[in-house]
Amino acid sequence: MNLLVVNNLTVELPELDKALADYSYDLIDSREISKSIFDKYDKIILSGGHIFNVLHPNLTFQNEAKIIKGFKKPLLGICLGFQLICIIYGAGIEQLKEYEYGMLKINKIQEDIVLQGIPDSFYVFENHHNSVKSVGKNLIPLAVSKQGIEIVRHASKPIWGTQFHPEHFGKKSIGRKLINNFIDFSN
Repeated sequence: MNLLVVNNLTVELPELDKALADYSYDLIDSREISKSIFDKYDKIILSGGHIFNVLHPNLTFQNEAKIIKGFKKPLLGICLGFQLICIIYGAGIEQLKEYEYGMLKINKIQEDIVLQGIPDSFYVFENHHNSVKSVGKNLIPLAVSKQGIEIVRHASKPIWGTQFHPEHFGKKSIGRKLINNFIDFSN
C-alpha cells in the first residue's frame, strides 16, 4: 500500500508521524501536489492546518480540492482536511465563538468501517475554530459533539473526515484505532 500524507502546515505533524509509526508513507507539502499522486498512491490523508481558515477561501486550497474531487481511492481529512471535504460537498460551516482546544466527548450516531471497535461515546482531541453544523446530501454524519458534526463519510466515495485530531493521543482518545481502521480499509 502506498500512503500519502498531505501536510497543510499542521502543528500536529509530530503526532501524526507517531500515529503512522507502523506504516510507510510519503509526506508532501500541500503546495507540492501534482496530478501524479492519483496514480502513485492508494490512500491519502489530508492533515489539519492551523494557519488557514476555510471560511476565507482563496487559491490556497485548489490542490486539496482537486484531490477531494478527483481521487477515487480512500481519503481521510483531518480538521482542515475535514472542513475542506465538507465545504466541497455542501456542508454548513460556521466560526465558533470560542476556540475549541482539548479533549471533547463525541457520540457515534451511525456505524461505519472507520468506527469498528470504537465505543458509542469517546473522547477526542480538538484544536479548531470552525464547526460543521449541517451536511449536504453527499455526506453522512457518523459522530457528533456539542460543537457539531465530528465525523463524516461520503455517501458513495471512500472519503472520510474527522473534525478532531485522531493523531493526537490523549489518554482517552480512540484516534489510533480510527486511523488503523482507515488504513486497513480495502475497497
